Amino acid sequence: MKINSTDTIANFPALKARKIIRGLSRNHEGFNISTLRSVIGTTKKVTQSHLNSFISEGYIEAIDPPSKDRTHITTIKGNSLAQATASKKVKRSTANKHYEEFMERVNEINSSDKYLFQVSEVILFGSYLTDAPTVSDIDLYIRVERKPKFSDNFSSIREQRTLEMERDGRQFRTFSELIYWPETDVRKYLKNGSRVISIQACMPDPDDIPEGNKTVFNIHSH
Repeated sequence: MKINSTDTIANFPALKARKIIRGLSRNHEGFNISTLRSVIGTTKKVTQSHLNSFISEGYIEAIDPPSKDRTHITTIKGNSLAQATASKKVKRSTANKHYEEFMERVNEINSSDKYLFQVSEVILFGSYLTDAPTVSDIDLYIRVERKPKFSDNFSSIREQRTLEMERDGRQFRTFSELIYWPETDVRKYLKNGSRVISIQACMPDPDDIPEGNKTVFNIHSH
């Protein structure tokens, strides 16, 4: 997904809206208005108004049934915004290089015990699948899951790895970071700081994947 820095999204400048949604999308199981308020930094009344705008434009939706801490969650559209780029288009040769390096990282992650999660599926969609000489970015859906070899004792393995990383100086700012780092680390390395690679926050239901997509990797087919 590409955005223009001069656009307005939910009454915010596009880049500000992306930053807000990006922060919210890290709450994998949802968030409440207090979380949104802390991200935006406004009064509860103004925050509610902003929440309504994000909902009306399809970036956030209510959770049913809600809980005290989780009343809303980012939508597929919201997760796309979180990964959107405002960068200029790049030459196809440049995009090809980023794509090849991305696929190399997929193989590295799946073959290394450093990572507790594996990449099981990669789906391409968007402008990279066209014949255009330039592309905005490389849009990707990925499915990541626990590696089978670690599944039986996953919690204890994750806890041991966490202690080792903390001894080496790594800090976890929130409980969510502490719990989800095995998946987050995989996604972060796949992105690897590339402004061309755009990884969506979650794999949608098959009916929600844009037409013209292409499955380029499926671990169960290898």
